[in-house]
Amino acid sequence: AGVALTFVRAELAVNRTEIWRLIAPSVGANTVAVTLVNPAVETACISISVTGANQTTPISNQAAATGNTAAPSVTVPSAVNRLVIGFVTSERNNTDAQITPGAGQTQRFSQSGPTVDRPRIETTDELGAASVVTNWTLAAATNWIAQVIDLDVAGAPPAGPAAGLRTLAMTGVGI
Repeated sequence: AGVALTFVRAELAVNRTEIWRLIAPSVGANTVAVTLVNPAVETACISISVTGANQTTPISNQAAATGNTAAPSVTVPSAVNRLVIGFVTSERNNTDAQITPGAGQTQRFSQSGPTVDRPRIETTDELGAASVVTNWTLAAATNWIAQVIDLDVAGAPPAGPAAGLRTLAMTGVGI
């Protein structure tokens, strides 16, 4: 309790997205408290817990992109036996603006604001490779921000096929 997170990166377009991290948090259920500079701003937060990540330098690479299309996409250098976690937020432009993850990605969390003029946010993960393209399809062209982080595993990679890396557990909670 009361442990500060470390800032990783931020992107600002129409919306602002930030990534923060905490290495080796306390085991068990924990609370993530967010203090906003401007609490009147629409906010969505996701807390992700990943087990099995490298505890010294868990994030090997990171990348981001912004645009106004129906196809958010960002590429990050990675490697086999790593996990790439992607985050995308988009305006909904008064429609539901569903977000569909690209091939090979597993959707972990998806949330919209309470009204159709609020942003939508989604989190996915996929197995690492030399270069990973993380992409989504939107129902219509709109402003979006996409960020990805490349997570390194602790110790030797799991035995067997690369799919064994899915033993890394990720859960998302929206606020």
